[in-house]
Amino acid sequence: MKNINFIYDENMLKMTLDSNFVHFAKMTLLDGREYFSREIRIHTPAEHTILGKYYCLEVQVLYQDEVKEFSAFLSFMFE
Repeated sequence: MKNINFIYDENMLKMTLDSNFVHFAKMTLLDGREYFSREIRIHTPAEHTILGKYYCLEVQVLYQDEVKEFSAFLSFMFE
């Protein structure tokens, strides 16, 4: 896939999407602002905890606006 770059670093696999490939995932807020998925990170074990509990796997999705001024992560934990 020419639009996705893969990087493996110890316990993390990072997939970075080219800036032209913005339709992988889109998030639209209630006020109409749109954010596009730019990066997916897979951690094993999880990088974060929930109430002190570690999970076997964490998938993080980085979203940025079109001008890349604001970004947010969504994290999903798996047992």
